[in-house]
Amino acid sequence: MLEIVNRLNRHTSKNTKGFLEAKRLLKDWLSCLVYAYGKRSADEFFSSYFESEKWRESDTMRSVDRSFLLGYLSHYHEFDDSEFFGETHPSAVVFSALLSLPGDEKSVEHLLESAYYGMSSLLFFGPYFNPRHYGSGWHGTGTLGSIAATLACCHFLEFSDNEKLSALKSVSTLLSGNHLVFASPSKFLNSARASQNAIVACQIVRSMPRFEPMTDEDFKRLVELYSGNPHPHSPHLESNLNFIHSKTYPLCHCLVPVVENFLELVKSESLRAGDIKSVSLHLSSYSRKILHYDQPQNNYEIGFSPEFCLWLCLQEQDVNFSSFLNCEESVSAFHSQKDRIHVQVDPNLEFMDHQVEIETISAVIKKEFSFNRGFISGKPPDLTGKFNALTEFAICDKKAYSELIAVLDDEKQAGSLRRLRQLVNLSFDIKI
Repeated sequence: MLEIVNRLNRHTSKNTKGFLEAKRLLKDWLSCLVYAYGKRSADEFFSSYFESEKWRESDTMRSVDRSFLLGYLSHYHEFDDSEFFGETHPSAVVFSALLSLPGDEKSVEHLLESAYYGMSSLLFFGPYFNPRHYGSGWHGTGTLGSIAATLACCHFLEFSDNEKLSALKSVSTLLSGNHLVFASPSKFLNSARASQNAIVACQIVRSMPRFEPMTDEDFKRLVELYSGNPHPHSPHLESNLNFIHSKTYPLCHCLVPVVENFLELVKSESLRAGDIKSVSLHLSSYSRKILHYDQPQNNYEIGFSPEFCLWLCLQEQDVNFSSFLNCEESVSAFHSQKDRIHVQVDPNLEFMDHQVEIETISAVIKKEFSFNRGFISGKPPDLTGKFNALTEFAICDKKAYSELIAVLDDEKQAGSLRRLRQLVNLSFDIKI
C-alpha cells in the first residue's frame, strides 16, 4: 500500500494536464451545485436534514455537515461528471469534501492539485473493484468515491504517507452506496456520505495519531468483501483523467450516450418525427440492470428510463437539458404513446455498447455504438458554455459569479481559496 501511495505522489507532482482537468471539473462541480441550489426540492432537503434553518444564521457549519450538504447538492441533477474505471461521480465527492476543510490560507492551486490526487486514485483502485463491483449492486460514488475524497483531503492537509494509509483504513469502515436507491432522492446520499466519510476519516487520524495504517492484506480483504474482480486489470495511472465533461442531460451516465447517438442518427438520416414508425434499442445486460424504469413515475425515474428518453427525443428532436427536468406532464403522455419504443437486452453487447434500430415508413436503419471501458470512444459532446448556461438559472449575484471565474483563472494568488469560498457562499446566500 505504501508503494501505491508513492506512485500517486509521483504521478500527481507537477502534472500540468491533470491540473487543468481538475480545474475544469471544479467548474463542472460549481455549475451542478449552483443549479441544484435553485430548486425547491433541494431546499426541502435542507430543512429535513438540519431540522430547522437556524444553521443559516451561524457563522460556520461543521465540516461534516458542510461536506454532506455539498455532496448531496452537486450530484442532485446527475449533471456531474462520470468516469468508468471507478464508476463514480468524482467531482461531487472530491470538491465537496475539499471545500469543507479548514485551510483558507492555501491557494486554489493547492486545492486543484489535491483534487487531482484524489481523482487519480480512481484510475488506480477502480480496476480492482469494477466492473464486478458496480454489477453486483454497489454504487462506486459511495465506495470508491469515499477513498478518492479521503486521499484528496489527505493531500490537502499535507498528511504524511503513513497518515494517508491510516485514513484509508479508517474510511474503509465507512464505505457506503448501492443501487437500491437509484432513481430516488436517496441516490444523492451516496455522494453526500462519501464526502462526509472523507472528513471523518481525516479527523480520526488527526485525533488518533496511532491509528493503524492500511496494509496490503487489508486492501485485499476489502476488495474481496466488495465483490471486486478476481483478476483485475493491471492497475495504472493515466497522464490525463479525460473524464466525460458535465453531462448534456440530467440522466444516468449509461443513458446519456444513447440519447446523444439517437439524436445524431436521426439528424444524419434527415428523419422527421412523422417518418419514424418504431424504435428498438438493444442494451447490454450491464446497462439494462440500471436502466430498468420502463414505467417512470417521476423525474428521478425518468433519468433511468431509456423508453421515456427515446420517446422524448421523438417528440422534440431538439432536446436540451431543460427538456428532462420538469417532465411530470410529459409522463402521462408517454404512458399513452410508448408503444413505438422497444428496449431489450443483447447478450453480445458489453457495458455501454448499444444498438439502435429505427423503422421508418420506407426503410429500417440500424447502427451499433461501441464504447471502450474507461474512456468514451468518439468525440465527447460539445458543452462549450454549459457552465455559464447552467449558472444563469440560479446564481444570486452576477458580479460575484464574474469574480469567481476570475479567481479560478488566478489560482496561484495568495488567499485565493479564501476568496473562492466567500464567493461561493455569497452566490448561494448561505454560510458554508
